[in-house]
Amino acid sequence: MPLNPTVSELPPFSVFNEVKQRIDSYREEHPEADLLPLSIGDISTPLPPFIASALSHASLGMSTEEGFCGYGPSNGIKALREAIAKRLYGDRITADEIFISDGAKCDIARLQLLISPQARILLQNPAYPAYLETSILFGRREVITLPCTAENGFFPDLSCAQEGDVLFLCSPNNPTGYAFTQQELEEIVCAARTQGFLIVYDAAYAPYIRDPQLPKTIYAIEGAKEVAIEVHSFSKLAGFTGIRLGWSIVPKQLAPARGGSTGSLHSGWMRLLNACYNGPSILSQAGGLAALEENGWMAVQQRIDETMQWTHRLREQLIADGWTVYGGENAPYIWLWGKGKKSWELFEEWLNRYKMVTTPGVGFGSAGEGFLRLSTLASPKVCSKVIERFN
Repeated sequence: MPLNPTVSELPPFSVFNEVKQRIDSYREEHPEADLLPLSIGDISTPLPPFIASALSHASLGMSTEEGFCGYGPSNGIKALREAIAKRLYGDRITADEIFISDGAKCDIARLQLLISPQARILLQNPAYPAYLETSILFGRREVITLPCTAENGFFPDLSCAQEGDVLFLCSPNNPTGYAFTQQELEEIVCAARTQGFLIVYDAAYAPYIRDPQLPKTIYAIEGAKEVAIEVHSFSKLAGFTGIRLGWSIVPKQLAPARGGSTGSLHSGWMRLLNACYNGPSILSQAGGLAALEENGWMAVQQRIDETMQWTHRLREQLIADGWTVYGGENAPYIWLWGKGKKSWELFEEWLNRYKMVTTPGVGFGSAGEGFLRLSTLASPKVCSKVIERFN
């Protein structure tokens, strides 16, 4: 059977797979090594009991006539959409503008189906690999990268945005940990409105923002509902990496992107989901509802607070040890400069010297060369060991 040619156009390796292969080889040679994982951004702490209980109750309920449920709505159950709108968006977003999914990464891929095949894609550099890889898979011939580095304050050159149709943004950013300010987001939204490009805004790490002056949603910006789709996730919010639940917001007044058809993106997204998706698991959605209830929300916020407390401790330790770091203030990622060394060279140094597993920055784009990404989503036990090892 002929292979879709775009599959062969993907990068020859994933940075995460390469890290895994190198660690497997290292463990074979050093089986006694106590390696501390600061690489992949996976949640390492158990679910709060309140949420786990809701998942269990929903699962057991499926064995009863009263609790059994088959296919749900393609856009998710209404109660969860209403809970998300109330808890996270206030009066900015309505429940019928929220579409529940099986995770942000899946939504990023499906959104490529919504976008015109001729659309020119704009990406931050460095960036989460899924934006580039899904663009390649869907045959995008024009992908323009916008360097976001320490030299330009991690802010893209918007004068180049007039060459594109869709801009993928992530704030707080994976991998740099940088979160856009209100003024910066206003500038981006203004550019989108005047230049006619669509924003796909990944807010998966917004719950980790500690600075009350920083916006947690692009819809905090006036006019954003005319130019932006927001993607979000329960993975980092509530520890659902193994459960799979997220959502996207496609406002009703969203204008069609330049170069596409004149149809409504909101109704087009609903039709697209009906064509290729039956909605997320009813059980996952029960867990999501529990996470947004008061008891669940308090437990979720406590876990996030603890993660950021340890992130700040590690950041301070690294600075005290003479490292130049970015991020780590409003995101569970620290972006560490390697003092002139290449990313993979630095990866090997940290592996052999500190027995810590990191992610080479070059895996997120050419502008990441010379950096490491440190994920601070590790378990409390690992966090303590990391600090002890540095001391």
